[in-house]
Amino acid sequence: MSALLETQALVSGRNAQPLHAPLDFTLGAGECVCLLGRNGAGKSTLLQTVLGRVPALAGAVRWAGENVQNVPSAQLAAHVALVPQRPIIPEGMTVEELLKLGAFRFQKQALQSAPKVLNVLERVGLAGFEHRLLSALSGGEQQRAMLGRALMQGAGTLVLDEPTAYLDPAQRAHTLSLIETICAEGTAVLFSSHHPEDATRAAQRVLAFLPGEIRVMDASAVDAATLRALYGA
Repeated sequence: MSALLETQALVSGRNAQPLHAPLDFTLGAGECVCLLGRNGAGKSTLLQTVLGRVPALAGAVRWAGENVQNVPSAQLAAHVALVPQRPIIPEGMTVEELLKLGAFRFQKQALQSAPKVLNVLERVGLAGFEHRLLSALSGGEQQRAMLGRALMQGAGTLVLDEPTAYLDPAQRAHTLSLIETICAEGTAVLFSSHHPEDATRAAQRVLAFLPGEIRVMDASAVDAATLRALYGA
């Protein structure tokens, strides 16, 4: 399997302070990988680093074999779409308008190739919400709308920073099921969570943010000892 995303001896951090030992990792088509770790462990920083938004302290990030720093933003948009942990919700924008923004990378003559808004809304559990204002939605509904915007981008990889935050149990189960379906269709998903059961439900592998290192492991290997090491509880 050819790698969509590859990190080589990658060290991420903030203010020149590394958060982990060098990380070697690959993500292929249809794979689902979950980042697990306590608050402040560096999950969001790592995601921002693989997206090229935070410079790596050491090592390299490659998308489809090309260094992320050398990939133009329009080209990178074909590789990866992001749902941030704290999305900016524009005032006065409808759900439909937000989703249409997700198709920005498609040229005018190729818009017919972009996913259809109503189909995507149904997938994320927001059918009939197209004319609702984003500002009038609950936090969980806003999160699902942002996932819909990312799906509209038609990228090969989705990066989701805590996609089940703010969701009630039914919405959370629906989102995890959707992540499983997306991966089964061939799109790779890299997501973070504070719920270990999200990893064991939807992911094949885990990036475990242990003190000083990020351990790559099978999701099925996450056990009580792993959780004690991750969370100290």
